[in-house]
Amino acid sequence: MPEGAFDAFAPSEGSTSPFCIILGLMLSDPHSGAGGADISREYRVDADTNKMARKSLTKRLKGWDRSHCHDVLGLDRSTLSEAKDRVNFFNATAGSDYANLEQRQVVDNDIRTTLANSGGYGSFATTILGDTMVAVALHANFYSANDQQQQNTLLHEMLHAIGWEHDTLVATFGSEGLQGVFDISDWLQRDCKPVQK
Repeated sequence: MPEGAFDAFAPSEGSTSPFCIILGLMLSDPHSGAGGADISREYRVDADTNKMARKSLTKRLKGWDRSHCHDVLGLDRSTLSEAKDRVNFFNATAGSDYANLEQRQVVDNDIRTTLANSGGYGSFATTILGDTMVAVALHANFYSANDQQQQNTLLHEMLHAIGWEHDTLVATFGSEGLQGVFDISDWLQRDCKPVQK
């Protein structure tokens, strides 16, 4: 496992649930240098992936305040939109210009693990947290998913960006139909409702 990473598991067979890893905590504006980010270091940005991911999340958040997820999670659209605008997204697929960047080149941490190696087998996305900055590395499975799966994977990552870990989500929302870590993105896609039988 990469330094600072939690144990990773691949999705169960037949699952469309994206998987991610949490590697730190806190959210700040990575462009301002405020909140403790080392402004003497230069942090890389993937403008094309930022644009794509933010557009996808904006689409997913339309009608959010009228959704069942809004009621269950207690998060308004502005909270998630703010997180979306503060997180930097990176294409971490093999051969991309960003795959071999180290985490410390995209957030204010000292971890030398590359973005490509930050996710476990079967990962769709990995949330990388520094002391005050957050990035999301998007892996090959993310790019092979459909639009709805991508949107809910990104929403899943925003929950981590605001400080919610997998165990907290499962413990808190199990009574609302969340069936475990590998169900988080599918549960979000179901508007935070149990599986219909």
